[in-house]
Amino acid sequence: MYNYSENAKAQSNSAFQSAAWLTIIGTFTVPLALTAANNIFLSLSVILLLFTPQIKEYRCLLSANKTALIGTVLFIYLGLSISWANSEIAVSVKYLSKFREFLLIPMFMLIFAASKQRHAAFTSIYIAMLLSLVASYLIHFQIADLSENQHSLSNRIYHGISMSIFAYMSLQLAVRIPSYRWLFALIYCATLANLFFIENGRTGYLLIISLSALFFWQMFRWRGFAIVAIFIASALTITMWFYNLVELRIFAEDQSLLTGNSSLSLLNLQKADQRVEFYLLSTILFLQDWVIGTGLGDFGPEYLQLHSSMETYYGQTNNPHNEFLNIGVQTGIPGVILFSAFLLSLLIKRDKQAISQQRQFQAAIFITILISCLFNSSFMDHGDGTLFMILIALFCGSNWDTPLYKTTEELISQEQTDR
Repeated sequence: MYNYSENAKAQSNSAFQSAAWLTIIGTFTVPLALTAANNIFLSLSVILLLFTPQIKEYRCLLSANKTALIGTVLFIYLGLSISWANSEIAVSVKYLSKFREFLLIPMFMLIFAASKQRHAAFTSIYIAMLLSLVASYLIHFQIADLSENQHSLSNRIYHGISMSIFAYMSLQLAVRIPSYRWLFALIYCATLANLFFIENGRTGYLLIISLSALFFWQMFRWRGFAIVAIFIASALTITMWFYNLVELRIFAEDQSLLTGNSSLSLLNLQKADQRVEFYLLSTILFLQDWVIGTGLGDFGPEYLQLHSSMETYYGQTNNPHNEFLNIGVQTGIPGVILFSAFLLSLLIKRDKQAISQQRQFQAAIFITILISCLFNSSFMDHGDGTLFMILIALFCGSNWDTPLYKTTEELISQEQTDR
């Protein structure tokens, strides 16, 4: 794990401080779905960083941090795949720009290396997520007209992802700030209700359940799993008795599998949800050219050609809603291996010297991105990709010298050490 050098810290100048504050402001705009604002602030912060002494640490960062290195290599390979694509160069370059997060993650790792910037960024993104949750309730109950969406500031998928990690943050803070434990527990419950009954989506369901289970395992081990099991069983029982399963969006299109009007089969699954069709056809495309793929930017034309040659239920797409298939179809096995290695580096290569809170957040980020990328092309999506870029840089960069927030036990231990 990369450790920020004392020499670079000492060389911190006004340009770096400006880059850091622009990043923190940009971070605040990400959960609020202010795309233009986060583009401006984050772009300016990167430009300023290039003219600071801290940029000299870039090579050291790549050599020490596997996540930063693999992400950079993956971006370069995506760029190389343009050379064997059939699409126009402008189209392929546009697709490459959608994956810029892999290249920019190390830049923001440099900014978040200092504890002051980390703490400010964490506070900024947490407050913004809280405002996004409040806005969702205001929109849903028609108290305020804040968005064109019916239930949140952003689309259902992005809202589910951001609110799930927000719920995990709230659980962490409930443990670390006992005097406000009741408040963070209330925020968690409000987030849970929001994802299940207001802006309900399948990605949100899976993420908030998985991250809640992870938290209780991290804090209480098997007792935590027992708590989660009882909670899930109770929730499912209540849902089955009092809630219409069709409204839970388990399938996006044909609901006959839920109502018992059709039998379970691959054909009926394909009919029940367009994503199943996307996955099936994308897998066929991958198997047709699995060595190096079609080249970046060719997914849409290749899918259209295959889609036109067979009987299907839904229209063609430029997005398979699965990042593994998205990268695999266009860059083959090497791209899938690099992307998988990038994700695993978030978890497997965690530094044992890092404090426990940082390791816990790294596991949460890994689960969040893994589940999101199984059901969405998250890094190709601007909102998801930008959020993941910030979270990875914040939690998977340099080792934290102190927790973001200290528990009572940690404060007592520090006082005894100071004496």
